[in-house]
Amino acid sequence: MSLAKRARHILQHPVIEEVEGVLSIYQLVAAQLKDSVDSFCDSNLELALRIQGRDDEIDAAYKAFHRGIIARMEDKPEQIRDYVDMLFITSLLERIGDQSVNISEDAVYLITARDIRHGGERPTV
Repeated sequence: MSLAKRARHILQHPVIEEVEGVLSIYQLVAAQLKDSVDSFCDSNLELALRIQGRDDEIDAAYKAFHRGIIARMEDKPEQIRDYVDMLFITSLLERIGDQSVNISEDAVYLITARDIRHGGERPTV
């Protein structure tokens, strides 16, 4: 099931407070994706190099959200379907964050001809 279908499914039910966690992860991912595309289109090396650290922030928010939702599942089993949808949605968002890192790594390669993937040496700005 796609991200949009899962979101539509959640919206058919009364609002639950945990949706705010999805929104905060979305905002982090959307900003990172925008910046990675901008770094590629504008050949902005400094911006491209900053993406990696921001991805760590997304990963931490994602892991914390998942731990919290799993605990909530035990407390509110009647909302498990919505919680499972939120787990999948945040997993897909986290993957988009990973793809934005790939875009920024491609930007670095485009600008410097240096491959920083898999621990390659990062150029200095």
